[in-house]
Amino acid sequence: MEVFGLAIPPELVQLVLNLLNYAMFVGGGLLKLPQVIAILRKRTVKGISETSLATEFLACISFCSYNLLMGHPLKTWGEMALIAVQCGILTIMFWFYSEEPPA
Repeated sequence: MEVFGLAIPPELVQLVLNLLNYAMFVGGGLLKLPQVIAILRKRTVKGISETSLATEFLACISFCSYNLLMGHPLKTWGEMALIAVQCGILTIMFWFYSEEPPA
């Protein structure tokens, strides 16, 4: 592979791609963490929409289900699975800390 006239070894390209994949997993795993921590500290979900949490959770689950059924490698969609887990946790936390009874 050449970039700007410089030959780049394929091993270096593969290393960079693997590092980017791991970075995506880390980012996906930490995406909702600040919101989870804020809810645990304040013990309230005031200002958070149950509808938005449920919609995002269903979108993440749909995305993961499609990719799993199509046989795509986990490293191409795995960060979305981590986000789906966090959305599920946030939804459960919403129900637990909500002052209003569920509809």
